[in-house]
Amino acid sequence: MRRGRGADTQMQHVFTVFTATFNRARVLHRVYDSLRAQTFRDFEWLVVDDGSTDGTGALVAAWRAEADFPIRYASTTANPTASRPRPPPGSSMVIHPDSYRHRLRGVKIGHGS
Repeated sequence: MRRGRGADTQMQHVFTVFTATFNRARVLHRVYDSLRAQTFRDFEWLVVDDGSTDGTGALVAAWRAEADFPIRYASTTANPTASRPRPPPGSSMVIHPDSYRHRLRGVKIGHGS
């Protein structure tokens, strides 16, 4: 069953890909591109933005309109700058296209209540 073009849905997914961001619009496309390439498609992407001022929200909104998987976006400006987590230097935002399929190999997946 295919979900509606990046729209929020009430459907359960096998898992949620969580991305915390702050002013990372220039590199966030790497996550989006790697999620688009996934061969296992039963996931949603949750982007939590800690008050970015670099257009991250508009970028994610555009992706939500075109994506063939659900994207949820939450933004806050309440957190002080000192408490923002920072990715480690040199950290990768790219996920191998078969990563989720391989991680779930042998796992029985059901969508029961």
